[in-house]
Amino acid sequence: MCTVRQKLLVLALLVLAFLGPHIARGASIGITNADYDSQIQQLNNDDFDEKIKTGTWLVFFGAKTCPHCRQLTPKWLEAQNWIADTVAPKKFFMAKVECTKNENLCESQQLVGYPTLKLFHNGAYVEEYLGSLDVEAMVTYISNKASYYNPATSRTSTTSEANLNISSGVYTDPSKFAAASVSAEVAHLSAWASKFIETKENVNPTGEVVALTDASFDKTTVVKPWFVMFHAPWCPHCQHLAPIWEQLGSSVKGRVNIGKVDCTRETKLCKEHDIRGYPTLKFFDESGVIDFDGQRALDELVEFASQLTTITPFSAIDGASYTAMAASNPTAFFYIYDPATTLRSAVDSMIKVALSVRSKTTFFLAPTSGYPAPSLLRTVDTGRFTHRYAFPLELTPESRQAANKWILRHRFPLTFEVSSDNGDEIMSGERVVVLGIVDEKGVDRMRSVLSEAARKWIEFNNPMHTGGAQGSLQLESNEVLFGWIRADLWGTFLSSTYGISSSAAPMLIIADPKVELFYDADSLGKAFIIDAEAIPGYINMATRGVLKGKSSAGFIKRMGLQIHDTVAPVWQIMQAHSFVLILLAVVCGYMSCSLYSAWKGSNNNPYSRVPKAD
Repeated sequence: MCTVRQKLLVLALLVLAFLGPHIARGASIGITNADYDSQIQQLNNDDFDEKIKTGTWLVFFGAKTCPHCRQLTPKWLEAQNWIADTVAPKKFFMAKVECTKNENLCESQQLVGYPTLKLFHNGAYVEEYLGSLDVEAMVTYISNKASYYNPATSRTSTTSEANLNISSGVYTDPSKFAAASVSAEVAHLSAWASKFIETKENVNPTGEVVALTDASFDKTTVVKPWFVMFHAPWCPHCQHLAPIWEQLGSSVKGRVNIGKVDCTRETKLCKEHDIRGYPTLKFFDESGVIDFDGQRALDELVEFASQLTTITPFSAIDGASYTAMAASNPTAFFYIYDPATTLRSAVDSMIKVALSVRSKTTFFLAPTSGYPAPSLLRTVDTGRFTHRYAFPLELTPESRQAANKWILRHRFPLTFEVSSDNGDEIMSGERVVVLGIVDEKGVDRMRSVLSEAARKWIEFNNPMHTGGAQGSLQLESNEVLFGWIRADLWGTFLSSTYGISSSAAPMLIIADPKVELFYDADSLGKAFIIDAEAIPGYINMATRGVLKGKSSAGFIKRMGLQIHDTVAPVWQIMQAHSFVLILLAVVCGYMSCSLYSAWKGSNNNPYSRVPKAD
């Protein structure tokens, strides 16, 4: 007979077997894909042709056994909810086909793999969506397609409130509306921006670091700007930074006040400023608080403080200057509006957004007489590509936060070096990264190849969407990043994460940090060649599951994910048949106890520690 302890052990093993996959993925057990699917419009063998013959449809063909489909399903629902209010009047619809239940329909679509997203208009197949599968990219694609196929139903209005809340359905070149003078508005904005770089009296007159306390903080920091270190004396990183922070005080004498707060003593003050680690560096000025997340070297700290006190948070231009400004910046952001029809509070709201990203971006406010509706645009590759913010621009903090997030996400240029400043965000983020691994001598060639490959990838994913200055291409999706990394500087990282030696440079990999996979070979097992023509094909195969990825996760997590991928299909079947699950658990428990009892009591057990009776 099994003891109570043995029965509990069997029960624990059963619970671990069934819950382990969810724990490995960090998934929520409370919300399943079935819950999401119940809220998503479903098409099947019987109604597919009838439904899609009217309007424009983006259809997600998937299978519940496909891990990528399960990841996409909640995002699909989020995008569907967005278009229900914003795009539905344009007769644009989203739906899903579950191919395990509609095999004939999916076979007729000649699907290569799952998930596959296809666009149909009035019953006719248009194209396959090959962009990023994140919500923002899909929404941008949907918004552009809805306006393209149903331009007459685009929401327009002559009222200020409509101009405030709805971005124009299609991209409009500001330079075409530059006839009327907006010089007064430009002058007003320029004067406002210059206030942030005015030299003030009594700012860091001695070049010393000031110790701030809960009692003195508010009164002392009235005269801004202040750059403050929140620290703890026992923290090794704080101890290393301490002498550098003292040098910083003298380096920015007369320009920026330098302070420090001991969080072991000023716990209330540190809690108020949401300090969660040491050291935390914050810059305080009239615009608010800006966190410093760069390298804590003296040169970088001085540059950060100097930029915030010598460069205006935004530049004011008119629509006629848009083309030149876009062409002179690798990446830039433009808020374009008609001052005659746009509420002043809307402009002030966007200024707050510009202030929140001032240390990381180049931002322009471009008043343009006659412009149809306020729009937030991003230009990249010196104006060659234009990316329009697809969500409403409203006066709420939530809307400003969403715009801030979009700007920071898309602030990177066409190609860039992966360094200590951006490495954590890039290599631990959600976007696919084409990563060129080079030594010092190979940087120029790799940059050139990646730049051309990036252009080809963007053009491949955004066909027939030209517009803007000098025929620039309007982006729908730019979710693949292109960068290079110095193997001679980052050999340890490359070796520990990808198992790549620094001597392997130059080479190319495609990393997908979200699922902790990377790819370094084509479907024939041959190493990627560093060629601009070939790279878009590699990306397409990697993101569509054609290539076999290698894990960049640690050993323990890698084993957990392997167990998950093995158990997940069985678990899904059991979820659908709860009676089978219960029966199997009972049978397994009974058999385990019986086998253990038989083994322990067997006379033939050579390992038994209980002597046989005479």
